[in-house]
Amino acid sequence: GHDEVAHLTRRFNEMSLAIKERIDAITRNEEQFHAIADYTHNGELWLDPEGKLVWANASIERLTGYSVNECLLLRDFPLPLALPEERSRIAADLKKALNDRTSTQDYEFRAVRRDGGLFWASCAWQPIYDRHGRHLGLRASLRDNSELKEDRLALRKAVMELRQMQMLGESHFTRAETERARLNALLSAMRFGVLFVDNDNRVVFHNPAFAELWGLPAASTLV
Repeated sequence: GHDEVAHLTRRFNEMSLAIKERIDAITRNEEQFHAIADYTHNGELWLDPEGKLVWANASIERLTGYSVNECLLLRDFPLPLALPEERSRIAADLKKALNDRTSTQDYEFRAVRRDGGLFWASCAWQPIYDRHGRHLGLRASLRDNSELKEDRLALRKAVMELRQMQMLGESHFTRAETERARLNALLSAMRFGVLFVDNDNRVVFHNPAFAELWGLPAASTLV
């Protein structure tokens, strides 16, 4: 009887120790997960297969002004971030992504922070699964893409203006040269690389950002 009680006590203690070690391991893994997720610059979201937000990282507050709990309470998040005219498009695309289990990159929409400030949001998402292959929904990453978007819009506007000037002919040569100089200055200030080639695939211009990216000489002209 005494030996049996001692044996059971020993087995109970071993089981308790094993359970404690397992709990400690889970706690460490959870702490590591939050250390990575919460200090990621992008806002990270998990939408379940029905499209309901079930998790968001701490960066979402820096990006949107809404706390994690507020995001979880807002219906159909991240749709409340979008301008009203954008929401039906985003809702349809998210529903399709959940149904078809597809991925996308650089999905842009106009968004509104909690304080009313507007920004260009860029979103990427992909389907996620558990270790048994069961579909868990979508993981979505959200970032503020305003600076890059504004640069792209400015570039598009400048190129269109230059083409219009070239179509006016030689009589407006002086004005076209002024526009060309303005375009050069604009392109040189861009934060992303720009490369122009002619119809013969010869390089006619690259801006300093492109030169720095590829280790090229910085001097360039738009011809």
